[in-house]
Amino acid sequence: MDFKSRLLNDAVEQMSSLPGVGKRSALRLVLYLLDQSEKEVKDFTQAFLSLKEHLNFCSKCYHITEQKMCEICINPSRSEDLICVVQDIRDLLAIESTQQFYGKYHVLGGVISPMDGIGPNDLKINELKERIVKENTKEIILALPATMEGDTTNFYLYRKLQKRKSSVKAALMDQSLVAGLGNIYVLEALWLTKISPLRKANNVSKSEVEALTNSIRRVLTLAIKAGGTSLQDFRQVGGEIGYFQQSLNVYGCFDCPWTYLLAIYCL
Repeated sequence: MDFKSRLLNDAVEQMSSLPGVGKRSALRLVLYLLDQSEKEVKDFTQAFLSLKEHLNFCSKCYHITEQKMCEICINPSRSEDLICVVQDIRDLLAIESTQQFYGKYHVLGGVISPMDGIGPNDLKINELKERIVKENTKEIILALPATMEGDTTNFYLYRKLQKRKSSVKAALMDQSLVAGLGNIYVLEALWLTKISPLRKANNVSKSEVEALTNSIRRVLTLAIKAGGTSLQDFRQVGGEIGYFQQSLNVYGCFDCPWTYLLAIYCL
């Protein structure tokens, strides 16, 4: 596009450099800003300049903060024994919005991608290793994307389950195997996969484990979007209740098949 104006061209070029913003969208945003008062445009610009100047990365977990360390890392009520490893800050914020995790985080700053020229040394992996040793961390949760790395997770979970003689429900609720899954979400995931919670974990096939992994992701994603599950006193940050309990297929359902009711109340 040639707008016959160097200033307009430059503004559109800069705006279109943002992720997901094409030239047409960039032009619309630039023209919108032109319609605003000089003070509004200055305030808009100053907000981003201040963000860039004063916002830092936590020296411990690499979350964003205005101080040397973020509020999560300095919070004494957060567990020192548990670290959740995430790809980027967006994942951290998504997990925090559930109010279900009370450990601490480590932001890698990406994932290993040879096609994009990103290797282990480009991420905060060495810092994580040093932190684990220094803090004597007891448990690590890898909350990384369900991409090619997810296949590795499927295989890992499969091998772990094969060694378990307990029920599949008990195995999934064992925090040393899969951390963060409680009674409600385990039952919902098993229901979606059509696996009885009474079934022995070492009798679950590899294909069923893969399907179960997808069901777990689906249930947790839907629960996050619904703001969590408010059965008693759970509340979101702003005091609102969660609504996922309205979508439960199994937990607390008296119309479910008797095998599931037995699992809910006897396991």
